[in-house]
Amino acid sequence: MIRDKYAGLLSLDRSDMLGKIAGLSGQLKAGVSLLKGVRLQAFKPENIVIAGLGGSAICGDLLKAIYEKELKIPVEVSRNYGLPAWAGKKTLCFVISYSGNTEETVSAFLEAKKKRAHIIAVATGGKIAELAEKSKIPLIKIPCGFLPRAALGYMFISADMALKKMNLLKHDAVAEKETINIMGKLSKECSPSRPLALNPAKRLAGLLKGRIPIVYGASGITDSVARRWKGQISENAKVLSFFNSFPELNHNELVGWSGNRGFAKHTAVVFLSDKACGGRIKLQMQVAEDLIKRKTEVVIKLEGKGDSLMARMFYLIMLGDFASAYLGLLNNTDPSPIEAINALKKRLKSAR
Repeated sequence: MIRDKYAGLLSLDRSDMLGKIAGLSGQLKAGVSLLKGVRLQAFKPENIVIAGLGGSAICGDLLKAIYEKELKIPVEVSRNYGLPAWAGKKTLCFVISYSGNTEETVSAFLEAKKKRAHIIAVATGGKIAELAEKSKIPLIKIPCGFLPRAALGYMFISADMALKKMNLLKHDAVAEKETINIMGKLSKECSPSRPLALNPAKRLAGLLKGRIPIVYGASGITDSVARRWKGQISENAKVLSFFNSFPELNHNELVGWSGNRGFAKHTAVVFLSDKACGGRIKLQMQVAEDLIKRKTEVVIKLEGKGDSLMARMFYLIMLGDFASAYLGLLNNTDPSPIEAINALKKRLKSAR
């Protein structure tokens, strides 16, 4: 028997981050109700910009990865002040900020309005909700009481359902149902009551403990999930983490593994693959893995479960979310507080 040391650490999760992660599938179910009463005009954009930061931007990455081929128009995720110079009247601009007060995203909203882009706002309230209501711009209000990174489902499904309501995407009830069902099963497998030997997220956290996690995904498919893992590990576990994607990393970062033995042995490398990855990408991942295995003891290979890309991506996201929270507990820290970010925002506010 392997002793489940997590049981004695659960009291550290004072804001119930584990419970909020478990509720991610329920957030996806709320999609239709979130858009009740929201009037969306018919619009055929030439491009789409999804403006947001942190947890609010990840939903844009996922939308781009899942639907880019179906949309057949450029989709850009903007993590910055303002908007790309090419954005204009033919741009559909999602402005997403959980709090509604993210200053970079407020800046993007104001520039989108100036450029006369077609705006859809997603927020709980704050400045963005105020600006949207004042300008009679569609506002999808999502539930309060979450940390932004724990409300990914609400933000993703808001934009997802808006695109479908505007007839820019087809409604795929099969993929949506499969995603919710797979996440529901995984939630049970990763629950705090599930013993270590049977809990994939607890085992992952144990492998990452005391190491620098490096998460690798495939460009256009699992690179967005790798970014999510990096962010969740940084925020929930308070640990430096890094991500990159194939094939780009094989043209530069791979060389770094040929040296730095002292650093490399302290890493844990996670490969996030998918059955949609082409044969050449899978070969590139295998070659990189063979080299990296000579430098570090911990190399983890994961693939999502399900027939649809949406299901497979959300499976990996939920698994990473749980693992990051358990890693925080192993590090004797509450996963929820983000004191460094709060200090940054306070200083930025005082400098206005």
